[in-house]
Amino acid sequence: MQIEVISTGTELLKGSNVNTNLAAIGRALGTIGRTVHRAQTVGDDREALITAFHLAALKGDVVLVTGGLGPTADDLTRDVAAEFFGMPLVRSGELADNLRRYYRRRHGAGPIPATLFRQADVPQGAAVLPNANGSAPGLYLNTAYAGHACHVFLLPGPPVEMEPILNAEVLPRLTALGDDGGRTLTRGFLVAGGAELLIEETLAPRFRDCAVSLAYCASAEGARVFLSAADAALLDVKFIEARRLFAGNALPEGCLSIAEGLVRLLREQQRTLSLAESCTGGQTAAAITAVPGASEVFLGSVTAYDNRVKSAVLGVPEALLATSGAVSADCALAMARGVRHLLRTDCAAAVTGIAGPGGGTPEKPVGLVYVAAVCGDRETVRECRFRGSRESIRQRSRATALRLLYQLAAGVEPET
Repeated sequence: MQIEVISTGTELLKGSNVNTNLAAIGRALGTIGRTVHRAQTVGDDREALITAFHLAALKGDVVLVTGGLGPTADDLTRDVAAEFFGMPLVRSGELADNLRRYYRRRHGAGPIPATLFRQADVPQGAAVLPNANGSAPGLYLNTAYAGHACHVFLLPGPPVEMEPILNAEVLPRLTALGDDGGRTLTRGFLVAGGAELLIEETLAPRFRDCAVSLAYCASAEGARVFLSAADAALLDVKFIEARRLFAGNALPEGCLSIAEGLVRLLREQQRTLSLAESCTGGQTAAAITAVPGASEVFLGSVTAYDNRVKSAVLGVPEALLATSGAVSADCALAMARGVRHLLRTDCAAAVTGIAGPGGGTPEKPVGLVYVAAVCGDRETVRECRFRGSRESIRQRSRATALRLLYQLAAGVEPET
């Protein structure tokens, strides 16, 4: 089964919005053993969309299109799809009534813009995919192009609308299409702090002569490892084998971030966490609180940007700040100890450094960051010398703090 994706929206090409829909589609298809064959991104342009439909439908068995189903003039997907596949648009009375109620709930009395009802137009013969989170329904076209059968799904662009329809309406239909023998199952895990090249050197020799393929994806938090195979039993065995090679640095399957793995681990251990941040300005706390259930383990944080806050709130001795400086291993450890004492938590981490672009010196250049973590009776401090932009340095500092916390909590020796 060849699956094609078309993402529409000029905002995607301009970089105003990040195309998270493509990633969500890839993850969702992986749960049913399918992968995206090709993805195209086009602006709100009729000719560009027609070309994209031609390329996708010529050989694609399934075409997933996101965006362009709204009521405004730049929402072209519905109209172009109807024209391209020769399925005239028909106004649905039921959808029109739904739209009328939808508008009244949000805007009250007054005239309803006529363009709103464009979302009630359905290509003749298409199935409507209900949208519980927005006004534009999804659409399913069981059609053909150039003599080639094609299943086309038109989905809203906003992720909060697209993903529920994808999971509730699209995946069951794709599963019902049957197994053409082309299923590939994929499982993956994140190696916290792992280097992509070193991970490959560890895994490749052990997987050279088996029917399991490996793929890697580097990030600020480490590297993701993906194992794919057609044989589910073989994949399960090799997945367990691969994770064991990385001990406590291999996060549980399904954890998309170290923060998620850390929250899960601390919940299991019934431990609490606090943070003290300087150069990261609260990014580490934001990563933790983005995880559902974080309130069970995370008590709070202190953004100690100024030395007076480090001293008065966290209890970092002024003499230490005068001798070692705010950007030092001693200060990082004192901040971590201070916030743990202040908020009475089991674990804590602190970050202090120079994110740039200014503020560096020959002795303490931009990118010098100290990260400390304490958990139970274990403590560790890391000196890091990061390169890149201010944001890159902040992201890598946050990732280091989360990794050290996870390793201490997991009982493994923190890596340098």
